[in-house]
Order: sequence, then structure tokens, then C-alpha cells
Amino acid sequence: AVVSTQSTGVYSSFRTSETVYLKNVLEWYSKLLPQLVPYLYHNGGPVIGIQVENEYGSNPSCDKDYLETLTRKYRSELGDKILLYSVDGPGKRMMDCGTLPDLYNTVDFGGGNITAHFELQAQYNSGGPAVNTEFYPGWLSHWGSKFPSHSRSDVAAKLDEMLSYGASVNMYMFHGGSNFGFTSGAKGNKDATVFAPHTTSYDYDAPLNEAGDTTMKYWDIRTVNSKYGTVGDVPGNTTKKSYGKVPLRLWGNILNETFISHCGTRVSNLQALSMEENKQSNGVIVYSRIMTKPGVLTVGKARDRAYLLLNGKLLQTIKGSQANVSIELSPGKLDIVVLSDGHMNTGTMTLQYYRY
Repeated sequence: AVVSTQSTGVYSSFRTSETVYLKNVLEWYSKLLPQLVPYLYHNGGPVIGIQVENEYGSNPSCDKDYLETLTRKYRSELGDKILLYSVDGPGKRMMDCGTLPDLYNTVDFGGGNITAHFELQAQYNSGGPAVNTEFYPGWLSHWGSKFPSHSRSDVAAKLDEMLSYGASVNMYMFHGGSNFGFTSGAKGNKDATVFAPHTTSYDYDAPLNEAGDTTMKYWDIRTVNSKYGTVGDVPGNTTKKSYGKVPLRLWGNILNETFISHCGTRVSNLQALSMEENKQSNGVIVYSRIMTKPGVLTVGKARDRAYLLLNGKLLQTIKGSQANVSIELSPGKLDIVVLSDGHMNTGTMTLQYYRY
């Protein structure tokens, strides 16, 4: 639990040529990219290509200088032999903003007119194969939404259509797995009218399920693949066990002073600042105040999940997309417990990041 603190940080443009952001990216790449060199294909490794950015054409910034700077950095660290490529949705605006002449430019999609998609891709390359870098056999899940299953037959038919076209296909996801801890991510927009945190499960309705087991969709895909090449043996699914009842015990109360002193940092500030302004990357933050007289509390936009309590009693739960929620308060101890449901990893809300 953390109570707000002063901060000297500022917001900066994310995924652009903004000086401080780009400096940090290039410093990170200077450490990361040299470690990949032994694993590149021409050095006897398994890496046949490296993607520069991700669906950058969907980012409103459309900063070509930024893309060119990244590409030069990749080349300077990895050399001229490795394939560098981009990936964007099959739309003209997306391809205009996300591609460069120095990259092999690919598309990603889950359905639609594949001929039109690949013909558009060809316009941004001077030859080369049709490539769907992210073919979606399923989709991710959001809290409170129905599990987004994709038809087995539709996935198999679309894959068959692309392979018969002569395209190269990579699936996203073939196995999704799990988002552990606070790593799940979220979708949102700049004014927080949309906030859809991803679930802990990243099963994705993928050919291999969250446990890594084969599904009927996997076998349908394997049947399609067998028409175009040799398929190998398939290992069996993992053995499942029942562990019976697992007793849970109360470890602590997040509003308890002893708990806070052991597990958090207590600081004071007149304004309620965000987690980033408190140099806290994720987890839980508690805002507390003693109300000496009745009043009305108005919460603008929590941008996460917030629990409002008065004298330890829950008054209301506010979800990230709710705005301008007003609650009448009587005198007492007010606590606002904010849970980090997920950092934005898609949508226009990702245009800025906080640095300190």
C-alpha cells in the first residue's frame, strides 16, 4: 500500500522520436541486440528474421523518423545479412505509416479477403512472398466479456486458403499460456472512456490451450498442414491431477497500519497522484484521508479498478471506464484502494508514458 508522494516526473511521447524515450530505447538495444548475434540464421542459429516495431501503422503518431532510427540501430548491431521486417494490418493508412523501403513489409489478419490483403502487401515490397505474420486462430479475453472463441472450421479453411495461395503463415497465438501477476495488459483509449483489462488466462482459444494441451482446433490445423508438407509425431497431453481442497488463510488487511508498515511505503501529499507518479509500476495503491465533516466525493476517472471504503465499509466499486462518480460521505476515514488491472498495451492510451 502506498499513499501519494511528490514527484518530479513528466509525461513523454511513447513510440516516437521524443528525445528521452528514444535515448532509453537505443541504450536498451545496445545491450540486447548484440546478444542475439550468435542466434541469427546466417551464424548457424534459428532466428531467420527480426521484426522492427509492431503494427506501428495503428499508432496515430506515424513517426517515420522513429522507425528509420530503429532500423538503423538494428542494422548497426546485427549487420546487413539478417532479414528485418514490419507487420501491419491490411489497410492503406496502416501500411503507409508502418512500413519502410528498407524493411520487408508484411501484413497480419484473421479473416477477410486474403487476395486483397496480400495484393496490398505486395504494393509495399519490390517482390517477395505473401506473408501473414499474425494469423489469429482465436482472440484474447477481457474481464466481464464472453470468451471469444473462433470456429475451428473457419480457422482451418482460412489457413488452407492462404497455404494454397502460396503464402507463409505465422499464427498468433499458437499457444497463449497465462499472464501471471500484474502482467496481463489492457486495452484503452486516450480519454479512458474505454478500459478493458485482459484476463489472467491467455488461453486465446489457441490450437494449444492454456495448459499446453492439443485441442480439436490443433488437429484440424494439422490436417491442413499435412496437405502441404510432412507433419511429425505429436506428444501426448500432460497428466492432470486433483489436489483436493487447498485451505487459504487471511494473511493481512491492506488497510491495517501494521500491514502497511511491513509491505508498503507511507508518504503524504495533498493531491492523489498516479502509480507512475509514485514510482510504483503495478500492484495496489491506497489513498487515505480523514473526513472531518460531511461532503461529496467526485471521482473523475480511476483508469483502473477502485474500491471506495468509509471506516472500512465498502461504499462503491469503480471500474476504469466509469467517469465522474459522485458519492456522499459522512465524517470518518476514507480509503480508496486502487488495483492495477493491467497496463495499456493496445489503443490510443498508449501514446504517452511517465518518466521520472
